[in-house]
Amino acid sequence: MRNLILLLALAGTVFGIGCGGSNQDAGSATPVEQQEAAWAKMMEVHDAVMPKMAEMNRVSRELKALAEGLEDKTQLELINNAVENLEAASEGMMVWMGELQQPKKLREEKSHEEIMNYLNAETEEITQVQEDMLSSLEQGQTLLKELQAETAAE
Repeated sequence: MRNLILLLALAGTVFGIGCGGSNQDAGSATPVEQQEAAWAKMMEVHDAVMPKMAEMNRVSRELKALAEGLEDKTQLELINNAVENLEAASEGMMVWMGELQQPKKLREEKSHEEIMNYLNAETEEITQVQEDMLSSLEQGQTLLKELQAETAAE
């Protein structure tokens, strides 16, 4: 009987070590670790789309150049709308970055729950900025290709 108890205790210990592992779940992570993970998740979205800013500026400049001297009001309106969308999306990124607060600064004034709510809201906001940037860039690139093809055909 005593050997059975020792065997069960040993099996329980091995099972506990095997299942416990070194991976931390959200329940065992400290508040700072949770905040840093939320920050990292948010910044992944930012870092994925930020490099698109240069391409957005290039497309905007090229569209503006094509608009110079253009008399077709329909095409001019399409160009102006595309440029406005590109500039608004770019401005959205700049505003978001300018208003973003670091978790370290937030910890001076806010509770963990408030910080997590803030980071979740900022993740939603940067995701919307990403969608705006990608859709305006796609729209601008498509229009630019169409206009360049028309110009080449003339």
